[in-house]
Amino acid sequence: MNINLWLMDEFSMNAVFGAGAKSESRLDFGADVQGWVEQGGVDVEFRCDNPENTRLGTPYVGIQVWTSIDRQSDTTHRAVLGIALKYAKAVVAEFPCSNPVRLPESVPESAGNFPPPGP
Repeated sequence: MNINLWLMDEFSMNAVFGAGAKSESRLDFGADVQGWVEQGGVDVEFRCDNPENTRLGTPYVGIQVWTSIDRQSDTTHRAVLGIALKYAKAVVAEFPCSNPVRLPESVPESAGNFPPPGP
């Protein structure tokens, strides 16, 4: 399993989640969080205003949780989502974000919209 964290600027965020971006595998973690789910993992992004991010011009945080398991069960998918959510909560607390970032208490049922495995 791989977990990656990066900072993004407004342009990068819009390129990934703006008009014309793919929407069939959107992650539903609430209004403050953008994300994608794919067969191998999940990407989560949210705005986190703090002095360091503002200074760098990168107010968005990206988190990717990815596994090398080709055909994941629903249980594995939910575990990956749970890891992404816990990591996001830790980032919000650690940075800390001066803007409110509302994250769900647990993984919502609507968040488990992983696409089926390919051939």
